[in-house]
Amino acid sequence: MGMMIDPSSLDPNFNKSAKTNSLPEDIFQLKSKIDNIQSENFEVNEQLIELMKKNSELSKVIHSLKSEIKSLKKQKFNEKKQDSRPKKTFSNEEKKILLLLSKAGKATSGQIIRALKYDLPIAEYCLKRLCENDMIFFSTVVNQESAYYLGQEGRRYLTENEHFGSSHKRL
Repeated sequence: MGMMIDPSSLDPNFNKSAKTNSLPEDIFQLKSKIDNIQSENFEVNEQLIELMKKNSELSKVIHSLKSEIKSLKKQKFNEKKQDSRPKKTFSNEEKKILLLLSKAGKATSGQIIRALKYDLPIAEYCLKRLCENDMIFFSTVVNQESAYYLGQEGRRYLTENEHFGSSHKRL
């Protein structure tokens, strides 16, 4: 249980009192000192137990807060990622070109003009603007008209803006 304590280490006057035959009084003082030490030890152990309980509670709170921070950082990252692409707005003529290319795969400016019944300046303006916004791309072959096709951004725009519905009709 406890270790043996040399009474002379607790009280330097112990040996002196032993010589003067005041041994019962010295034993009483030593017992009183031991009781005080044991009482202090008990109080320290009680405080230690309380501190360990608080530490455990705080550790749980810290873990919970770290999880919440991680979740909020992930949410903020996703929001920032989505917000990094500015919302693009396009005219009805441009949307019709995107839909036409989504169905046809590719089309020349002449085919687009004929299918949608656009004037040449309007078609050229819309095609240029869609190309500048990476909504469509074109490929050119020598001595042939450029062919336009839908790009990834164009597909994303149509999907996000619900232009791919069941009411597709041939343009």
